[in-house]
Amino acid sequence: MRRNALAVCLAAAFVSSLALHAAPARKSPAFDGGIVNRTEHEMVRTEVNLASGRWCGEAPQTIKPGESVTFCAEGPAGTAGTQGFVSYRIGETGTVVTVNFAVDEAQISHSQSAAFTSGGFRAAISGGDDCAKNWRGTPHCFCNYTFTITANR
Repeated sequence: MRRNALAVCLAAAFVSSLALHAAPARKSPAFDGGIVNRTEHEMVRTEVNLASGRWCGEAPQTIKPGESVTFCAEGPAGTAGTQGFVSYRIGETGTVVTVNFAVDEAQISHSQSAAFTSGGFRAAISGGDDCAKNWRGTPHCFCNYTFTITANR
């Protein structure tokens, strides 16, 4: 019994000495976006732009019908915001949807929108944010929004 207890203690000591690699902390301001394709068309990325910040997960090249995808952007240390857009052509319809986002940590504000080059489609935007100042007065802004693209009927 004592040998087993010693072996367990040694194994626990070895495991606890291993470095644990946690996911890196997100940098504020950050925008986590999702796109849901509820159309019968494949969506193909036509343009991507990040005016400020850096991608921490770029939007994929294609989104199949019924598929949900994610992307994210965050502001590097010392910047007050992250801002960009992603555009997708919706099948052979000729319509392009552009998903826009902006997070301004200095103003503790954010915005998101979807624009279409022609009718026939719409976007529902859902999500939430955590934009505030902490007890020291330091601002932070984390946003998480999903754009669900559907055909008008």
